[in-house]
Amino acid sequence: MLKKWLENEPKVTLVCAVISAVSLVLSITGVLKDILPVDIAWTAIILCGTPILIGAFKGVIFEHDIKADLLVSLALIASAATKEFFAAGEVALIMQIGSLLEDYTSGKARADEQLSKGATVVYVYADGKPVGFIALSDIMREDAADTVKRLKAVGITPVLLTGDNASAANNTSARCSWWSMRLCCFA
Repeated sequence: MLKKWLENEPKVTLVCAVISAVSLVLSITGVLKDILPVDIAWTAIILCGTPILIGAFKGVIFEHDIKADLLVSLALIASAATKEFFAAGEVALIMQIGSLLEDYTSGKARADEQLSKGATVVYVYADGKPVGFIALSDIMREDAADTVKRLKAVGITPVLLTGDNASAANNTSARCSWWSMRLCCFA
């Protein structure tokens, strides 16, 4: 569980974000101020901030790369050092939510781009976690368009039979200018 948390596994990160959001609401309202020895916002700082700090550290030390995580880490540390615990927790929470959204939307956008090109997308999972996708598409023979023209010239109507989806079939048809062809998809 600790490894999943530190590696920003989406389900664990989402749970941490929800707990952090609740702790920040409790912090700003001051409900637990007299009960707890520390500000409840530390929950958000630890749950959402630790993976960011570790990511920034790894980026600088191992990849020699300064990422946004490093700047956020500095803001977290500065906020905590000046006892602005709510601000530190808020920054950590916002960055974790951003990380979740970025992972989801960037992967989906790349897959959607391939789908719009008529490819069939196969998603790849490792340990139940999506790790990528493979885009499959037909490769047109160089003489396909010429062959179709010759068939049409002698009165034969070409038909594309495919087990692929209609989008992929339409894309294949468009690449050969087979505008008047019939599509028979079995997918």
